[in-house]
Amino acid sequence: MARGGPLLTIGTPKGLFLLEGYGPRRRWDLSGPFLEGEEINHAVLDPQSGAVYVAANSPWFGSQVAWTMDLGATWSYARENPRFSADRGMTVERLWRIQPGVASRPGVLFAGAAPATLFRSDDSGETWREVRGLGDHPTRGQWFPGAGGLCLHSIVPDPDDPNRMHVAISAAGTFRTTDDGATWAPLNRGVRAEFLPERYPEVGQCVHKLVMAPTDSSRLYQQTHCGTYRSRDGGEEWEEITEGLPADFGFPIAVHPRDPQTVYVLPLQRADNRTPPGGSSVCIGAVTAATHGRRLPAAFRSRMPSWARIARGWRPTISRWRASTSAPTRGRCTSAATRATRGVSSPTIFRRFPRSPCRREDEVGSQAAPGCRCLAGPCNSPSQRGMIRRS
Repeated sequence: MARGGPLLTIGTPKGLFLLEGYGPRRRWDLSGPFLEGEEINHAVLDPQSGAVYVAANSPWFGSQVAWTMDLGATWSYARENPRFSADRGMTVERLWRIQPGVASRPGVLFAGAAPATLFRSDDSGETWREVRGLGDHPTRGQWFPGAGGLCLHSIVPDPDDPNRMHVAISAAGTFRTTDDGATWAPLNRGVRAEFLPERYPEVGQCVHKLVMAPTDSSRLYQQTHCGTYRSRDGGEEWEEITEGLPADFGFPIAVHPRDPQTVYVLPLQRADNRTPPGGSSVCIGAVTAATHGRRLPAAFRSRMPSWARIARGWRPTISRWRASTSAPTRGRCTSAATRATRGVSSPTIFRRFPRSPCRREDEVGSQAAPGCRCLAGPCNSPSQRGMIRRS
């Protein structure tokens, strides 16, 4: 961790990879795989301790939490992994996410699992316990699994109030606690669930990803099965901001690290297809005005078939987008984790990559660039130069 450059965590079904950036981020070193043979659903850097925590899953050995303090040279494992107590009659099917708590509570971690459950550790991941206030919620009988199972995939601590947290469950919706997990309230007002008899139910929405603006804890965004939404009051009310997007379906969503009004999404065609509109992945960088929802999109295009729920790291050719009436600003889209520098967490990385000379053979008039190397094969393979994706 001494170099202090950006660090991207890449989870795959074959293990974890780490991508380190140096200098002006023109050099990237790839290391791994670590935890070989494990399916890595999520990995995150804890800016307080400098540890990289991993939610790993194995079809043979089950789910476990692991972490490294030295970028993969050595690993530690939980003494007691997230598990249900015997009286619950349930088994952890998969760990979906691991999330450090707020800075004022070092050593506190949270893990989201399937079937939809929140676990908590107060000793830096050594032991875990279920947050029963959510697991015993009176609406749980109305929760149901999506295509990925009944999973808790988004955990959003509030940096301004350590007792407040939002979580998102597919398919149940968004929930919030204000008393450190003792009780939870569903916050789904205004979010569509067109696959249910009631379009706007109390619970049952299929949220795909929930995020909070880093500089404004009252502003939340979510990408769902039925649209993209924004809340400006901590989730009490949601307004749909799908208009202008090529599709209302998608998984990843990210907020600009310094501008709470700017959000990025990757639209997909509906659930029966789940491919990018027009066959090219498009990262839409939208500026949403504080009062009237004005949107200024720009497209970042690459030949990619689909995107994972948590994925936020990619290397497409992108165009510019205008953030205001002033000079144009470069859209930047790469980030999975940030690095601690001098004890302060670096901001989320949004980076512009140069145009790749590689082209697929089936693109009219295209030629492979001499000497070009691809991560997943030669230049004329279906995989283009420099792309990182889940297997």
